[in-house]
Amino acid sequence: MKKLVTVATFNFPAELLVIKSRFEAEGIHCHTVDENLVQANNMYSVAIGGVKLQVRLEDERRALKILAEMGYLEHQAGVVPPYVRRWDAYTDKIPYLGALSSDLRIMIILAVLVVLFVPILFVMNGWL
Repeated sequence: MKKLVTVATFNFPAELLVIKSRFEAEGIHCHTVDENLVQANNMYSVAIGGVKLQVRLEDERRALKILAEMGYLEHQAGVVPPYVRRWDAYTDKIPYLGALSSDLRIMIILAVLVVLFVPILFVMNGWL
């Protein structure tokens, strides 16, 4: 069995049909993982990491080149969107958080906001 590598992930199976067709037209054998599970229930997509498009290891370079040409690798190829750069610039200045990844910063800040503001909502609405 040949080794398969994931070259792209999508939230919904319909998103990958164009790419899969292009790969097959170029002679690249491709395989999808978790496609049927996501089709059965779209809510599972985020939990399982979406539908994965896989190609053979020897076709990976050609597949990535095609994905880049089609504009699908913008977020996966290390190109950081401007809003993430702004978020990093603001949160870099917060002590102890500056050394953490952006994802972890978001989770910590959201957790702190929930801990601070949920009790205020309870008091304001007279639930306590």
